Amino acid sequence: MVWCFVGFYVTKNIRAIWLPENLKLPQQVAASKFHKMKELRMLIMEGATETFIESFLRQHFRKLKWLNITSHMQQLPESMQHLVGLTIFQLQNCKNLLSIPEFLKNMTLFMHLDIYNCSLLKLVPTTLGDLKHLTELMLKGCENLKELPQSIGNISSLSILDLSSCKSIESLPTTLGELKHFTS
Repeated sequence: MVWCFVGFYVTKNIRAIWLPENLKLPQQVAASKFHKMKELRMLIMEGATETFIESFLRQHFRKLKWLNITSHMQQLPESMQHLVGLTIFQLQNCKNLLSIPEFLKNMTLFMHLDIYNCSLLKLVPTTLGDLKHLTELMLKGCENLKELPQSIGNISSLSILDLSSCKSIESLPTTLGELKHFTS
């Protein structure tokens, strides 16, 4: 079940939140209320500002498993590096995002990394190969993505790679052929 935040009553037992783009939250709500959500597992933030995302993720949601962000941010917040329990990370329509930071390598439990329509994204980190549990890598609609790192061949569990509408990729790493579960 997904909950939408519609008031200022926040409980520690909430496990999922959807913050739609049209929802206007006072800035103080993130810091003063959301830190109580110790059981939060799923978070969907649409159209949130970089400042709001940073302050929200600074709450150290240790049990957060699924994070979905739709924003106009230029970079991922540093506070994300503390979300080491994430298994699903979806980044959608972040049209101003230029790169994915190296700290993503700390997210060793990632199983699904979905980056959709981040049209200015040019690079993914070379440490992508450190994500040993990654089964799905979706880079759909990343029109300016130039290349994938050779380290992608280190992800032995990778079975799905979606590069549809990645118009700037001219060649694929030779290491893709070394993947055991990968099907084309």
